[in-house]
Amino acid sequence: MLPSGNDAAMCLAENFGARIMLTKRPGEFIKKGSGLMTDEMGKKHIACFVREMNRVAVVMNLKNTEFTNPHGLSSKANHSSALELAKLAAYGMKYSRDFFTLVNTKVHNAVTYLPLERASKVLKIHELDLKKYVTKAPFQTTEPSL
Repeated sequence: MLPSGNDAAMCLAENFGARIMLTKRPGEFIKKGSGLMTDEMGKKHIACFVREMNRVAVVMNLKNTEFTNPHGLSSKANHSSALELAKLAAYGMKYSRDFFTLVNTKVHNAVTYLPLERASKVLKIHELDLKKYVTKAPFQTTEPSL
């Protein structure tokens, strides 16, 4: 499976949270003439997305699962069981071709903006040797599937 990014989870939550809000209460959350996203609006969208995550957990009968943010970090209140996470993953694999493709991706070419020296230090902490994965340009790496 590809490495994840908390920023990607937050971006997904902001964007899809806004869509969820619009389908439930059209027009309530959009001010005419304002195309800018404020921090307050973003927080509302994220909260809406998390409520939807919890709603789906209830529908799927995941009794030991509760979400408090989209990425699962920095909150001890986020919890689930291995069995319920497996059920959630199986559901995603069955009903989402994109999810199935992402999970089955063995290699991903990524561009890093860290200097090679710094990236090497970070990866060594995780017992990965960056030099084994550098393929083309100095900052383009191939990440192993762990």
